[in-house]
Amino acid sequence: MPTLNGSAFARWRDESEAKHHGVLDGGIPIPTTGDREHPRYVIEIKNAAIAQVRIVCQKWHRVYGKIQKQVDTSRREANDAVERRTRAEQELDEEQDKYIIAHGEPPSGSIRSPWAGYRALMFFLFLCELPLNAVVFRTFQESEVFTFLFTVGLAILLLYCAHILGAFCKEGIRNRTRLVFTVLSVVVPLCVIIGVAYWRKIYIEQNAPEAAQGAGVVMVFFFGVNALFYLVATVASFRTHDEVRDGVLHAQRNLQRARTAVLRAQKTLECLKIEREAAFALVGAQALQVTDASRRVIEIYRKHNEWTRRESLTWPDYPSIESCPELITRPWLAHEEERDSSVPTPTVRGGRS
Repeated sequence: MPTLNGSAFARWRDESEAKHHGVLDGGIPIPTTGDREHPRYVIEIKNAAIAQVRIVCQKWHRVYGKIQKQVDTSRREANDAVERRTRAEQELDEEQDKYIIAHGEPPSGSIRSPWAGYRALMFFLFLCELPLNAVVFRTFQESEVFTFLFTVGLAILLLYCAHILGAFCKEGIRNRTRLVFTVLSVVVPLCVIIGVAYWRKIYIEQNAPEAAQGAGVVMVFFFGVNALFYLVATVASFRTHDEVRDGVLHAQRNLQRARTAVLRAQKTLECLKIEREAAFALVGAQALQVTDASRRVIEIYRKHNEWTRRESLTWPDYPSIESCPELITRPWLAHEEERDSSVPTPTVRGGRS
């Protein structure tokens, strides 16, 4: 029986077998003149072709099931991304409305965040605090670890309290908790600065009386510089914090991420569709190759049959090779348009300029 599996050896064997059967049947002769039925060997070729097409069809079912599962998952992810983009657009519109109410005008198209400069300033003040505080704490002649911990701790405390004070003053003291923290952010740094300066003055007067004369000046200098740093940090925090502006910036970033996610999800979906189409074309080509091979073998059989009997016959049409309908019509087309309609193309919405 012919194999029709496409390999070179199988092709040679099928053609040789077709020649043999053609010569053999032509000598009988089969078919008889005027017979419109297909010879037995042609039916065998037809059955072999159908078997090969079924193998291709089974392969297509496996490949299609795997790819279609990925397509469905990607489509759901694309739908979710579109929903997140819609929510981000609504959020940005709401934040822009708040901005208009607060500032009396819509935000410009290029709002710049001052947080990078604010962080750089705070870090600079932190570095300036370290040597100043280190000089004061080394007076107590403690270990370097003690000096480092207290130096860093005092710098962080002052700058954090200034950050809280500036933010609450800008955003408003809305409740009792904020009121308490606002008072503490003023009282605690002042008490710490005054306490450290006074403690150093007392320590010098008790342990180094000869240097006590300038201790007061150093105390005032220490208090003044730390108070200046605290004031600068507070003003910077006050000018940087803008709850409405930060809300717009946050909404803009969310919208940009949502739009990127939609584009990425839709690109993934389109790539999977292309992969599905390529797989369909491949198995379709394999099925067509089986059909062409069966016709080639039948033609060789007919040619040698006629050559043996020394006459030309009127042969019936080639037998039809029943194949899977999935290899003729794409099985996903029935619902593809309806499903894809739920994944709209990204718009340029989101925010009023």
